[in-house]
Amino acid sequence: MAKLRTASIVFAVALLGAGAAWAAKDAGGDRDRHDWRNSPDFAARHAEMCKDLYAREVGRTAYLEARLQLTPAQEPLFETWKNVVLANAGERSKTCAAMTPPVQWPSFLDMMQHEETRLQARLGALQAEMPALTSLYQSLSPEQQRAFMADGRGRGPRGRFGREHGGHDGPPRDGPHDGGPDRPDDGA
Repeated sequence: MAKLRTASIVFAVALLGAGAAWAAKDAGGDRDRHDWRNSPDFAARHAEMCKDLYAREVGRTAYLEARLQLTPAQEPLFETWKNVVLANAGERSKTCAAMTPPVQWPSFLDMMQHEETRLQARLGALQAEMPALTSLYQSLSPEQQRAFMADGRGRGPRGRFGREHGGHDGPPRDGPHDGGPDRPDDGA
């Protein structure tokens, strides 16, 4: 018990010492805790992240195309949908790349304006995608529709990444197997 108390006191003193050193370093008031945003390393990582937005979408659509095992009649519908999705991803990537870190911390109103702009862009992308998605999705078999949802594009009962909470990969919790008398609800 004495060792634990001694270790706790040493830790507290070290923590207080680190806090005092940090406060002394910032005593001039000129230390910007967000100064890392202006470093060349941050700019390079941000540019790479923006490029990856598009690259990931290309990979996801290629994976989905292979997984769905499309029929010849479904292939042009998928191609039309994929072109819209990749055009939207390209726009997101360009918008991301054009962003620069703010000179000063944005106000609450600035952040709300940014969020509104981002959501309007997302809504526009969804509206552009819906006609092609509807045609494609309606042409898919029930098995293909489940594969489409499992890819994470579905926002239904299985969630954004195609899984229920906890990583469960079973059937969705709607329809005839919703925990009724023939299937007990396991709470997963």
